[in-house]
Amino acid sequence: MVKRAIEMEQAALRQQAKYDVQEAVVEIDRAVAFGFKRQNPMSVAKLLELKAILYGLLIDRVEVATVDMTAALARAETRVLNMIPPLPHGALATGAPSSIDWRPHIPGNPVAQPASDGESDSHVKKVGPDNR
Repeated sequence: MVKRAIEMEQAALRQQAKYDVQEAVVEIDRAVAFGFKRQNPMSVAKLLELKAILYGLLIDRVEVATVDMTAALARAETRVLNMIPPLPHGALATGAPSSIDWRPHIPGNPVAQPASDGESDSHVKKVGPDNR
């Protein structure tokens, strides 16, 4: 019902505008010839794509999918933690200073806790005002 109403309105607009697919295709064909003359393959390709859309050969489709990011991030966290074995005191063997907790923190996941402010950088020697 809605589709039919839209089609009727589009037909009425085409009648008022005196512009239809055939006229659009004539203009596209002229533009394609110009694109060939100027050796501009990208414009020719886009114009031919538009022509195919006007003739109904190409249809744009949109698919909306629901993704559970929490589960995907949890699986990724498990893969990372399985690759980096924990040390006896619970830290991860990353080769980095032990004060940094390298485990990913996923909101709602109480396993990994972020390091407190400043704690992880306390060993860094400050060289200048911009710390370079």
